[in-house]
Amino acid sequence: MKIKVADYIVELLRINGASNIFLVPGGGNMHLTDAVKRNKKIKYLSFFHEQSASIAAESYSRSKSKLGVALVTSGPGSTNAITGVAGAWIESVPLVVISGQVKTQDIKNNPKIRQNGPQEVDITSLVKKITKYSITIKKTKDIVKIIKKGITQAISLRKGPVWIDLPLDIQGSIINIKKKDLKKIQKRKKKYFFPKKRILDLLKKSKKPIILAGHGVRLSEASREFRSLIKKTGIPFMTTWNCIDLVEFKHNKNLGSPGVVARRNSNISIQLSDLIICIGTSLNKVITAFNEKNFGFNAKKIIVDIDKDQLNKVKIPNSLKIQADAKNFINYLISNVKKTNRYNRWSKDCLNLKLKFEDEMLVRKKNKKIINHYECVEAISKALKEGDNVSTGSSGLAIEIFYTFFKSKRNQRV
Repeated sequence: MKIKVADYIVELLRINGASNIFLVPGGGNMHLTDAVKRNKKIKYLSFFHEQSASIAAESYSRSKSKLGVALVTSGPGSTNAITGVAGAWIESVPLVVISGQVKTQDIKNNPKIRQNGPQEVDITSLVKKITKYSITIKKTKDIVKIIKKGITQAISLRKGPVWIDLPLDIQGSIINIKKKDLKKIQKRKKKYFFPKKRILDLLKKSKKPIILAGHGVRLSEASREFRSLIKKTGIPFMTTWNCIDLVEFKHNKNLGSPGVVARRNSNISIQLSDLIICIGTSLNKVITAFNEKNFGFNAKKIIVDIDKDQLNKVKIPNSLKIQADAKNFINYLISNVKKTNRYNRWSKDCLNLKLKFEDEMLVRKKNKKIINHYECVEAISKALKEGDNVSTGSSGLAIEIFYTFFKSKRNQRV
């Protein structure tokens, strides 16, 4: 079948979950923009600034668990989109950014000159260190192979952003494709080894376990399985800020988030625990309070991360490190741990701590015309309904108080 390159790319992206495209039209991506408009099965949002488009694509990927795609033009159109890519890189969010580029005959071949074609920037070199895969396509015959590889990289193993730079003449070229070139791409999988005896021994000996869930639980699409794990084991849990919406705040096993900025009960429970099972969290310095050595001082730790290098970076003592996908590990525990009530006393103690300190910052003033940050967040928590979405900013103290004291409800996304 003969098809225009831009039409092929947009349709393949749609087949792979990108039912909404985020873009800023420009001369450098005119064929791609046209392909989006003419594809009747896809939706799109057109922005006035590429930074907004890339951040929206990342947000779409996070909130919908689908492939986020941003289309931008060349030069400043591409450099403007870098911030969203950096966010997706740090947060392991599947994202595909496709930028327009000058025609292949206009791309500079002499490294001593700064520019040859109009609005030309070597964008793939700029984003190389914050993408899993970045490439400028130079030959039309490589289109199918490169686009498939880009999507595979974005959705597989430790997920993340990819950047494909596409010259204008190649966008408008006609290629021959086969049926198999327009099929859903399967993510690459890896077999993981679980030290069964050590894991089960640690759980058997533990009287005060806690599960600390990170964004990796969401990324592995294991939200439902996580609920099943908590129900079966009865182990109280905490989440990082990145997934405070994983389970509603009022859940009797939900202890909030630990770290430098946290409710008091969360950090007390962490330090009282004798086993902390960390799943899909980078255990960054905010979580460990810049003190890995004393994080969960009395506890042994099981640390599960899909990224071997990330595991090696963590220097928390008394740790059993396991490289695995969060969903695989959660399913492993569900299959191998027997239902028990042995943690009921511990769970109740943790819940009592939570209730004791839940509203400690809500100081009621006589002046009813003034409210503080805590009262504001409390009011927002009450006003929002199940299933609502919250899009937060990053305004220092205010946003820290929001993430610490917001009381999420079921199916909300933050």
